[in-house]
Amino acid sequence: MIWKLNKKGVKKIRTVCIIIITITVVMLIVAVNMTGDAREAAATVMATIKPTPEPTGKPTATAKPTLKPTKRTTPKQTKTVTKSTPKPTAKAISMSDLDLLARLVHQEARGCSDEVQLLIANVVINRVNDPRFPDTIRGVIYQRGQYSGAGSLGSVRPNEDCVENARRVLEGERFCPAKVVWQSESRQGKHLWKRVGNQYFCY
Repeated sequence: MIWKLNKKGVKKIRTVCIIIITITVVMLIVAVNMTGDAREAAATVMATIKPTPEPTGKPTATAKPTLKPTKRTTPKQTKTVTKSTPKPTAKAISMSDLDLLARLVHQEARGCSDEVQLLIANVVINRVNDPRFPDTIRGVIYQRGQYSGAGSLGSVRPNEDCVENARRVLEGERFCPAKVVWQSESRQGKHLWKRVGNQYFCY
């Protein structure tokens, strides 16, 4: 009886051991499979996670701009050069005209005031500029029926006052209006402009 029990007990023990071994093997296989999947999963997760770099402690230098600031150029102001108008110079005169006019002034107003001499010379110039008379001093002075003493002017020697007064008029000074073209010891023309001494200046 004891042997039988022992024999049956041995069979049971074998059976239990086989079951335990089988369960253990199955669990080991499952564990191995699960460990492989976990490793693959862990590897995949680690591949997607980038390691955070450890701070070096030194701040990264900010790159300086390479472009140099452009200098603000102020446009140069162009100086406007204004040419000064030259002062009017004395009008160029002909020495022959000066000599002839001074002779006429001397003959017509010798010993008279400068005003009379200047007006006589001025009337000659007014006639030169008037279309009713010749357009030259010689033509005006020697015009027939105008200056009675014109024929003897060649022998006249004008004094300094007559020469200077004739020069002033030839250089552009004016002492009566341009319309005054008559000068005589009596009234002529239509209107009297002025009388100086015994001379009438008319237009």
